[in-house]
Amino acid sequence: MDPVRAFWTPISGFLAPAAEPLVEATGTQELVSSIFGVLFGLGGIAAAWAWYGARRAPAPRVPQAQRALERKLRWDELYDAVFYRPAVWLAKALLRWVERLLIAGSIAEVALGTRQSGRLAARIQTGLVRAYALALAGGLAVLVVVFISVR
Repeated sequence: MDPVRAFWTPISGFLAPAAEPLVEATGTQELVSSIFGVLFGLGGIAAAWAWYGARRAPAPRVPQAQRALERKLRWDELYDAVFYRPAVWLAKALLRWVERLLIAGSIAEVALGTRQSGRLAARIQTGLVRAYALALAGGLAVLVVVFISVR
């Protein structure tokens, strides 16, 4: 690599191990294009200073261009139509069809099932020890019958 190219293209030299360039310009081509870019930039700065900095000519008023620039070339409206409104529509659709029906609905059903099983357990519990002993003995008898019949 010649020294001119190393000086003018530090980014392509940095990216070369990961992404080989498809076309490589010679050092002379890069030097000429860089010099012309700097010269055109300095020429634009000089022209702007000559017209506006020295107060020789007022800045031109172009109503349509001024309105377009004041509205930022309608970039906000484009962004709103392309990204914001579809995102809001998707969020509302997901809220209506997924969140309320599946997630909140399943939580409500689990809560209802828990409440009903609690009411059933409350009816079974009498507070009498003899009823609990009878239920325990009955469950044990059913298990004994099942184990004997399976064998």
